Amino acid sequence: MVRGREDQKLLVTWGLQTDLPPPTPKDCGDNQRDVVYTHSVCALGSPHVTGHDGPKKGAGMLRTGLRASVVTVALTASMAHANTSMNFDGFAGWQDLGTHHPAQRLEKAINGSEGTAILGGDFLLDLSGLGLGLAVDKTVSGSAQPWAGSILGGLLLDFLPLRLELLGEVGRRATDFGDLFASNGSTFLGLRPGVSVRLAFVPIRVGLTALVRWPTSNGDIGSPDYGFVGKVGFEIP
Repeated sequence: MVRGREDQKLLVTWGLQTDLPPPTPKDCGDNQRDVVYTHSVCALGSPHVTGHDGPKKGAGMLRTGLRASVVTVALTASMAHANTSMNFDGFAGWQDLGTHHPAQRLEKAINGSEGTAILGGDFLLDLSGLGLGLAVDKTVSGSAQPWAGSILGGLLLDFLPLRLELLGEVGRRATDFGDLFASNGSTFLGLRPGVSVRLAFVPIRVGLTALVRWPTSNGDIGSPDYGFVGKVGFEIP
């Protein structure tokens, strides 16, 4: 009766580890506890023996499966805890400001006697501290009122409840929006350092961003213009 149970265990083990047919009595020697190898294997006395390299293959497959499971669980947990969010912001402020006596410059900008006003918006994807996005803005005062569009990239560092935004941008300026994608647009490189905070209990984020933009048309880097914008938007999640 005990040997019958061992036979059943052997057949189950054999079926899990090989595609060959199960062993038959003629494949075994006179001593049923001996192992004789033909096309299959008899291992009535030891259910752990399943072939020439059966135990090694079985143990290797088990270890490989366990490792794959551990890696899968680790990656899943990492993605579940990743700080990933999308931000949609609108902003307004001034650019073309001087760098001397910033308080006076700000007062003059607010009074409309210096710089040019801009309105715009941006989309920013936060990938666990890596920021990628797009921005577009329009100058709405002064004699020239160009559009500007840029690709954003940089670091987003959270120090609850504040977020430090260390972003750079590569963009183009043009009189008409459609010219942003044409050869007659002018190019620029910029920095957009800023700080923002997410309001409690609501997915609203407000912040302040500085703008530093260098014109780079014709391969030359010109003098930068400076500005700042205040922004407000919503964050998902």
